[in-house]
Amino acid sequence: VLDLFRANLPAQFVHCGISEQNMVNVAVGLALAGKKPYIFAMSPFFLRAYEQLKMAAMHGVPITIISVGAGLSYAGAGPTHYATEDLACYRTLVGTEVYTVSTANLAASIARNSVESNKMMVVRLERGETPEYYGDGYRAQEGYFHFNHPNDQQPHVTSGYLVHRLRERGHNVIDLYRCKPFPQRLVMELSEYAFVHCVEEQYAAGGLGSALMEAMGDAGKKTRIIRKTLPDRAIYENGTRDELRAGMAL
Repeated sequence: VLDLFRANLPAQFVHCGISEQNMVNVAVGLALAGKKPYIFAMSPFFLRAYEQLKMAAMHGVPITIISVGAGLSYAGAGPTHYATEDLACYRTLVGTEVYTVSTANLAASIARNSVESNKMMVVRLERGETPEYYGDGYRAQEGYFHFNHPNDQQPHVTSGYLVHRLRERGHNVIDLYRCKPFPQRLVMELSEYAFVHCVEEQYAAGGLGSALMEAMGDAGKKTRIIRKTLPDRAIYENGTRDELRAGMAL
């Protein structure tokens, strides 16, 4: 995926190999020297470098983490490649912004934002191509987008790949593409409902639903959050992404 970048900008590309901890250290050094580093790796393997990410966040080092393979993106590769708890980990990094991307234009907008940002940013990417719901000039500022659907009154809050699956089912979908910092405008919007659904390819502890419940609770809102998450067990099943989700009633 980075072949074109490497070919066009060889002096701006550093390959650290299968060494995620050292990659973060190299990026921190470059950032402290005034560069704007972006680090790229598979989502499940960034957790190997969590201590380095934690220390970088504590010191406010503005690196951008491009974490590819959110949730069950690597279906077919087995349990070592499922990123089922990474969102919970990323949310604990102090002073960071955490994104999950559902389309190419949304990714482009977040990329533009990252160039000017002085914060650590985590951008969780899906694998493969997805339908485009955002215009070429979309600006990712609010942290979410509400795709209203007249046939379903109660909204379904989700992100990434599941935005597409829930829209295909005809649901009223909210793409919560930035879960940290949580969009306060969304808190006010959801407070108008008696209950909302939250669907995610993460374990329940610390995931998207947790972020939603915390935001609503902290604001004193009484909206009930109905969560659908991965079961709290080791996932050894294999198959396509949709087969895995169907097997877990997700």
